[in-house]
Amino acid sequence: MTRDRPRSEFPEQVTQSTRQRHRVYRLVSDAFAIHGTVPAAIRNSVFADLDDGAISFVRGVPDPSLPADRITPLYSLSASGTPAAPTGRLLVRFAQGDQANAHRAEVEGAGYRIVEILAYAPEAAWVESADGSIAHALARLGELESVAGVANVEPQMVSPPSYR
Repeated sequence: MTRDRPRSEFPEQVTQSTRQRHRVYRLVSDAFAIHGTVPAAIRNSVFADLDDGAISFVRGVPDPSLPADRITPLYSLSASGTPAAPTGRLLVRFAQGDQANAHRAEVEGAGYRIVEILAYAPEAAWVESADGSIAHALARLGELESVAGVANVEPQMVSPPSYR
């Protein structure tokens, strides 16, 4: 694994949503996320923990010895913006009255799987890449957007809380 391998599998930029193509997440070059336990050797480089350490934001470049399947890059909507980590989940909304469950086969054909249909909005669902890869979930957004009836796709990005 090369030092930048985790980044090479991820797109350089990701649109915030199909409806807001002008808002684009761009890779952050000097930090990354670890999903799961942070090795003790880099614990002092952590600058944010989310969900009791489920995702940690780390300063620097990932070391080749770190498990590549648990490392993701961080993204930001602006050069000085708050960094955000992709979770691998995408919120897909179909047209009003068009239930997400009716599109299960097409979603699977695009390389994704429905993991949760929102009880309060049955036209919306959380989906993940069929292979479970966060990188694939982001890199193949176009295939998901082309599924008939899709009105909007938004990658789930998580950030540390900001206080005003």
